[in-house]
Amino acid sequence: MILTHIHQEIKQIANLEKSLLLRLVVSGIGVLFLTWISVLIQFGKPPSFSQELYYWAGLTLTTPILYFTGLPFLRSHIPGISPLRLSIDIPLMVALISSYFYSLYITLLFSDNYAYFDSILMIVFIVYASRYLEVFCQRRVGRLVRNLSKLPSEQVKIMKADDQFHASQLKDIKVGDKLYISPGECFPVDGFICDSDTSVDESMLTGEAHAIPKFANEKVRAGTYNLDKAVTIQATSIFSTSYFGKILASIQSKHINIQPQLPCDHIALWHLLISFTLAGAVYCWWLPFDNAYALFCAIGVLLTTCPCAIAISYPLVTASLLEVCAKKGILISNPLVFLKLAEVEQILFDKTGTLTEGNLVVNEVEYCNQAEKKEVLPLIAVIEKNTHHPIAHAIVQYAIQQFVQLPDIEIHRLCVFPGNGIRAMVEGKFILIGSARWLRKNGIFVPTDVIEAEEEPSHRDHIFVHCAIGGIEVARIQLKDKLRQDASDVVRFLRQRNIEMRVLSGDRPVIVNAIAKQLGAIAATAQALPQEKEAQVASLQDQGYVTAMVGDGLNDAPALKRADIGIAIGASNPISVLCADITLQNPGLKLIPECFLLSIKARKILKQNYTLALAFNLIMLPFAAFGQLSTLIMLIGICLSTLMVMANAARLKFTSSVSSKASHTV
Repeated sequence: MILTHIHQEIKQIANLEKSLLLRLVVSGIGVLFLTWISVLIQFGKPPSFSQELYYWAGLTLTTPILYFTGLPFLRSHIPGISPLRLSIDIPLMVALISSYFYSLYITLLFSDNYAYFDSILMIVFIVYASRYLEVFCQRRVGRLVRNLSKLPSEQVKIMKADDQFHASQLKDIKVGDKLYISPGECFPVDGFICDSDTSVDESMLTGEAHAIPKFANEKVRAGTYNLDKAVTIQATSIFSTSYFGKILASIQSKHINIQPQLPCDHIALWHLLISFTLAGAVYCWWLPFDNAYALFCAIGVLLTTCPCAIAISYPLVTASLLEVCAKKGILISNPLVFLKLAEVEQILFDKTGTLTEGNLVVNEVEYCNQAEKKEVLPLIAVIEKNTHHPIAHAIVQYAIQQFVQLPDIEIHRLCVFPGNGIRAMVEGKFILIGSARWLRKNGIFVPTDVIEAEEEPSHRDHIFVHCAIGGIEVARIQLKDKLRQDASDVVRFLRQRNIEMRVLSGDRPVIVNAIAKQLGAIAATAQALPQEKEAQVASLQDQGYVTAMVGDGLNDAPALKRADIGIAIGASNPISVLCADITLQNPGLKLIPECFLLSIKARKILKQNYTLALAFNLIMLPFAAFGQLSTLIMLIGICLSTLMVMANAARLKFTSSVSSKASHTV
């Protein structure tokens, strides 16, 4: 139900892998058999293996194998063939088909010239081997991405006619249904709270790092999380028309499944024209002497200039790139897009969870009225441990860091007041934990100057929690969503590459601007809705900029999908992971320089492979033009060019210097 095209793509990749493997095995069997016969004939053992036998064996094997393996190429390229979008597979197939019909001609006429059946099957085998390796690596990485992008359960609890809640499916929800939402659960549809009060985590939708108090009859949105108490909501939408559902629908509507143009495809037309020109020139040169010999030399030129090594360069580099990046914690959903990362001119960052930790942390604790840390902090942490609030989690983590283990204390009469604080009784004393003004309303003295200082503009990106025991204030805790330690280093790295940056966040302007200022006064946009983030990306693209988006929330998903390169950070929202081209498994930004440097290196190796392949073709060209290209020499040439390209692509696996280079550059 959710993102159906993702499941379709997974099935397509699985089917493609099976298809490639089958064709690889079939062509491999043909290559082994024909190569064995060819070698025996070359060395004249046994005498019964004649040239004529080889030709007929080659024709018998090559005809069905070439039809079976070549048909997918023709089906995928011929219907939409265009000189502007010509694939490198076209000159490859032209060379193979021309060589096949020439070899068929030689076989039927019993000519003494060479037939190239084994070379044809060898080229087919090598191309399928490289593409199978690429798809195999993509499937392995895809499995890791799917593990990171497990969507929330589609099970919900709906009140039925007997006034009892029953487990049901998400698709069964109707407008007006009452749903039971436990603490920590995601709201499945839009609705309003029927009873009780709670706090809601809206960070995945709005970027607001702080919990939002919600009271009876207030609206909640699908995709947000209930924190404090179990509540009942009345649905005002079904899933597809909810805020969450509309974001998913917009993502699906932008999914366009087109045949991507590979880096080598832009030379396909020129390669085809040059190959035919050279073959035509060689044919015309030898034609006055011998028509059969002229045809033999011309076909040799076509087969020599066949872009086999060029066609396998991208799959081999991609396979190496996927493996290297996966080991570093970089999962690539779209290798072609990863190569484009080196061209990025504008990069946009989400704030909450991307530039910042995304979780509140205790910044400072002040003890007052002669209270001692070892007595007060464990009590606060034990009480906070019983709630799901982000503030409570931050305080508990801080206390564990200070004391390793919290005391086993019995808590009585625990009560949560959403938006205000917590009240509990421990060892016969009332303990209140909450805002300064809430403590004042409960008769606790908090100095006026302390409250005024906390409400100053310079402290608006902080949260202050006060604690009172037995009617006396004993502690003041300051919390903050901290900037990631590596954020400044990454910004410096990008500045050195002359890449423009900006912050896009749904959080309040004062907080967003404070983060942007810490990073060196980069441009910032606050209170940006998902559609507005996407619009900013589209605007930059319309101006001609290659744009990357880095984010982790559901509200970043449309922008991640729209950007030229979408990068999801750490334990992102599942939808964000599915929309991104690159997923960084580890939280933080330190892998972004690695991505840039690996992209640059991969592009460099790809260009080197194209140069090596073309150079090798030029070396072999004179042998073909003068008719000195036997089947054995052709096989050796194909294998050598393939090995050169494979060895160069494998250099990506030895990239230990990239990490040190990144840290040095940063």
